[in-house]
Amino acid sequence: MPFVVLTGLAFVKLPEPFYPAPSLPFAASRGRDGCYRVRRDRVGRHRGRGAPGEVPRRRGWQGVSVWRYLLTPATGWNRRAAAWGVVALLVVSAAALAVAPAFMPAGYDWVRHTTSESAAQGLAGAWVARLGFVAFGLAVLWLAAGAAPTWGRGAVWMHAAFGVCMVGTAAFSHMPWWEGAAFDPVEDLLHSVTATVMGFAFVFGVMLRLAQRWFGGASAGGAPARGGRRVVLDVVAVVAASVIPLIMMFEADVAGLVQRLMFAVAYVWYAAAALEAGG
Repeated sequence: MPFVVLTGLAFVKLPEPFYPAPSLPFAASRGRDGCYRVRRDRVGRHRGRGAPGEVPRRRGWQGVSVWRYLLTPATGWNRRAAAWGVVALLVVSAAALAVAPAFMPAGYDWVRHTTSESAAQGLAGAWVARLGFVAFGLAVLWLAAGAAPTWGRGAVWMHAAFGVCMVGTAAFSHMPWWEGAAFDPVEDLLHSVTATVMGFAFVFGVMLRLAQRWFGGASAGGAPARGGRRVVLDVVAVVAASVIPLIMMFEADVAGLVQRLMFAVAYVWYAAAALEAGG
C-alpha cells in the first residue's frame, strides 16, 4: 500500500504557489524536470532573457509532481502561503474551542467554566478542545519559524515557547470540574505549569515585539512605528493577557467568558502578525 501511494504521488501535480522559484543572485531557468539551473558564460556574464539576477517564472501549473516536490530540497520560504496557512490553523483552533461546549455533558457552563475544563480528563468530547489547543500551538510555531528573519530573537523564542506550551496543554489535561471525579493530579499539575508558562511567554513575546517595533527601525521590518493599529493591538494584547487572569482568579463565575475574550485577542494578534510577516 505505501508503494502504491508513493507511485500515485508522481502523477499529482502542484501549482506554482507551492513550488516557488529560489531567490538566486544570478540568472536561472527551470528545466523539464522542475529543477533550476544557473546559466553563465565563461566570463561570468549572465545570459538569457531578463535582467541579471531575475529568475524566469511561468504562471499556472508547472507540471511538478508531488513525488518530485517531496524529494527536492526546499528552495525558499513562500511567505504569503505560510501566512495564510497560519491564519487557517488559527481559524480551525477558534472554531474547535467555540463548538467544544456543545460536546460537554450537562453542567458545563461556558460562562463559568474555562476552555481547559472543556478538555478535562475523563471527558469523551474533550478531543474537540484539545484539537483547538494543538492547532493554535502549531500555528504559532509556524509563525515563529517564518518570522525569524524579521522578528527579534527574544520575540521568536517567547512565541515559540507559547506554541510548545499550548500543545502541552492538550497533552496534559485539566482536572474535571465536577465533584468526586477521579483524575491524575500529576497531569493536572503539568497542565497548570504549561498554561502558566504559556501566559508569561505571550506577554513577554508581545512586549518584545512591541519594543522592536518601537525602537528597532529596519530590523523590525520597516521604520519605527510609534503609533498606529499594530502598536495599539500590541498594547491591548499585553493588557488583556495581564489583567484577565486576575479577573479569573477573583471572579470565578465569569472565568470562562473572560478567558475566551483573552483567547479572541490572542487570535487577532497572531493573525495580524502572520499577515504582516507574509507581506
